[in-house]
Amino acid sequence: MVIMEIGKMKKYILGCIVLFFLSLGFTTTTLAKEYSSKELEQVAGKIIDWQTKKSDETTIFDSGLLLEAGSNSSDWFAIGVSRLGKEANYLDYQAMLSENVEKRYQTSHLLSVGKATEWHRIGLAYLASGGNPTDLSFDGKKKINLINDGTYNRGETKPLAAQGTNGLIFGLILLDSMNYEVPEKAKDTRKDIITELLNAQNEDGGFPLAKETDSDVDITAMALTSLAPYYNSEELFKLKNNKTIQAKEAIERGLTYLSESQNKEGGFESWGTPNPESATQVILALTALNIDPQKDERFIKNNHNLIDFLLTFQMKDGGFVHSFEYDEENPSAKPDESNAMASEQVLTALGALIREQNMMRHFYDFRPEMTKEIASQVTQVNEKITDLSDKDDVIEVYKDYSQLPIEEKRYVKNYRLLSEKIKNFDIPVEQNDFTSSNIGKSLNQSGTITSVSSKKEVSLNEDVSEKMKQVKKIERKNLSLSDLPLVYSTYYLAQKEDASESDLKLLKDLMKQLEERQGTIDKISEQIKKEYYPMDKLGAKDYFRIKKTMKSLDELSEENRRLVFGYEDLEKTVAHTTSLIRSAVISVIVLLVIIIGLLVLAKNRKKRKKERYDKMMMSDDDDEEYEDE
Repeated sequence: MVIMEIGKMKKYILGCIVLFFLSLGFTTTTLAKEYSSKELEQVAGKIIDWQTKKSDETTIFDSGLLLEAGSNSSDWFAIGVSRLGKEANYLDYQAMLSENVEKRYQTSHLLSVGKATEWHRIGLAYLASGGNPTDLSFDGKKKINLINDGTYNRGETKPLAAQGTNGLIFGLILLDSMNYEVPEKAKDTRKDIITELLNAQNEDGGFPLAKETDSDVDITAMALTSLAPYYNSEELFKLKNNKTIQAKEAIERGLTYLSESQNKEGGFESWGTPNPESATQVILALTALNIDPQKDERFIKNNHNLIDFLLTFQMKDGGFVHSFEYDEENPSAKPDESNAMASEQVLTALGALIREQNMMRHFYDFRPEMTKEIASQVTQVNEKITDLSDKDDVIEVYKDYSQLPIEEKRYVKNYRLLSEKIKNFDIPVEQNDFTSSNIGKSLNQSGTITSVSSKKEVSLNEDVSEKMKQVKKIERKNLSLSDLPLVYSTYYLAQKEDASESDLKLLKDLMKQLEERQGTIDKISEQIKKEYYPMDKLGAKDYFRIKKTMKSLDELSEENRRLVFGYEDLEKTVAHTTSLIRSAVISVIVLLVIIIGLLVLAKNRKKRKKERYDKMMMSDDDDEEYEDE
């Protein structure tokens, strides 16, 4: 009896010990913090505030960022802000993008000779500002279709993959951002692009930037993001080795590669450097695949998830640092200050997470939100998939799944469970599930901006007459490039609203003057680049040459001077060379004073010597006279 009691006591003590260690969190998930949508929005808000202050702006899209519309940094920030649905000057951004594209289309290489992703990024930015990248034009004379030129007919000028796998990846992302239809005679179909991307996958499950090179975390994550709409499909793609593969098989291998690449802090490294940008791309991929990065055990390491890792890079000013170590591959990213690229990429990750938590469309899906009816059907299928017991259940759920619009099937979670049951019970697959040939529905549609807070669409309506009043207040003498966004966006809207001829003429005149100022700024910027860099080698000998350039700068307004490349560096160099010359002049003056002083001293000494000599001679004469007497 006593022995039995002791045995019970041992079991009780052992149970207490187990409960104690479990309470400390010795599991993979219990200590991983889950961040609410509100918390993530606060982090995003700090990034936006940091960027706004950094650009000396009062609103999200003021003159600084608008002038850079069409550039890498400005476009990704605009996309991040849009996917959060923040109030901003979206029509102004559209106008500036149109102006940028129109100018670049007048050159022989259009947007870029080698980078297809130029078309893709600008296309996404145009959608993010509520525009239509298949009908982008500024003056209405020429229709520009970025989807045609940058994706399915890119091969007419240069292969889509010439830039690397990222050309295929972002071409596919842009194509599926609105489910754009691919014309019958297009150079590349969706299936062509997907097949070429699948052929690039390495044995370890990762994807490389260039075929037959090492896998890369960022590229792998981006590849999975682009393949996400095809995960819920039984379609087979034929590889070069004559094997066939489904998108979901490639995606599962990619997820395994990413999970195994995750470090113990919950994050990722690129080129040996832990950084938030790599984690951002993984978050975008997981949310596109309906995977919660905060809960999926494959992406929780040592009780840390991706968001834990991401937030360690936030600085006190609200921005994000690229790395706390110096990165030779990215010398502009300093380990002690917020970095624009890191911050804007984290902003996209936060947008993707918040949209996922609020059951909204994926980050790169710019269509209007689902109707309540369709959303309810998707929810019902998601719930039924988790409880599949026999063949009849599988047939019923698959029937419900098949009745969903093909463009909404990507929002069905845990499709892998349904797919396995379909194969086990040998249930025939319907042809319309072959997503790559049936997903293209849209011909001519603009992107939608929806607030993540209210889930209401952001209105893009602007009063042209009110904008014209602001234009007429501009002083011609002080016309600055900071006025350019207002003038161009007003002209952009005025054309659509059939404004008066007098208003259009005024706007055209102002645009012409602004273009001339831009030309002057570009010319001086080019001169500074060619003649004065590196500036640490400039000295006093260059003073008059620099002063001549500064005279040209003085003719510009203060605001326009700030837009000249290297203006501040040149100002510092002028101050430095002026200081050198002043020091040299002072040195020469001092030297002259010393020389003159020495000369005067020598002269005085000589004079005194002569006086003494004369006096002595006179004294000798007196003595002689005395002796004579």
